[in-house]
Amino acid sequence: MAEDHASRVSAAGLAASPLHRFMGVEFREPEPGTGFVEAFLPFSENLRRQDGEEILHGGILASLVDVAGVWALSCDGGVPGPTVDQRVDFLRPALCVDHVARARVL
Repeated sequence: MAEDHASRVSAAGLAASPLHRFMGVEFREPEPGTGFVEAFLPFSENLRRQDGEEILHGGILASLVDVAGVWALSCDGGVPGPTVDQRVDFLRPALCVDHVARARVL
């Protein structure tokens, strides 16, 4: 059971998620000595809020934040589970460009 869980929270395991594949998320290895991990989101036309707008869908960004936290926790030796509570306050619209979420366990 532990082996199965460990494989699901590896970079390959996280990338195997249908949602993460749809989003195109790439999981980058931790930066040595910093504890930071990165989840890279390349822009895709499917991630727009609406056709013709230059705004990324907010749910995509919230998902990117969530999975970066899971990736950081798993790299720190934690045992991630489902997100119980998450709040994202958007200060302005996100443009249709590549995005990176950096996370580390405090």
